[in-house]
Amino acid sequence: MPMTNMIRTVDEMKADGMCSPCCSDGAEGPKPEYPWGLRLSLGKPEMDKLGVDLAAVGTEMTVVAKVKVVEARQNADEQGERKSMELQIADMDLQLAARDPRSMFPNSDMA
Repeated sequence: MPMTNMIRTVDEMKADGMCSPCCSDGAEGPKPEYPWGLRLSLGKPEMDKLGVDLAAVGTEMTVVAKVKVVEARQNADEQGERKSMELQIADMDLQLAARDPRSMFPNSDMA
């Protein structure tokens, strides 16, 4: 199944009024960022249960999860319609992202 990059574009951020100094470098306007709620936090008990150790910042990993919808909301006001849902992760797996070995050794003769 193809994955969708969830990073917010500058236009999406501007449309939501997110042009504050906290997300701007001043010269180029707001920097793209991921929406609130898409970050997972795992403590030692969760890492132990998944069989993973602390990884270096910037390490890419793959998460596979089964979730259950635990809340769904829809409302409308003068500013438009809004929809949201909350997902509870029930089962998951976490692995280092698979890499093509050729990308690590670009000068090799690997086919």
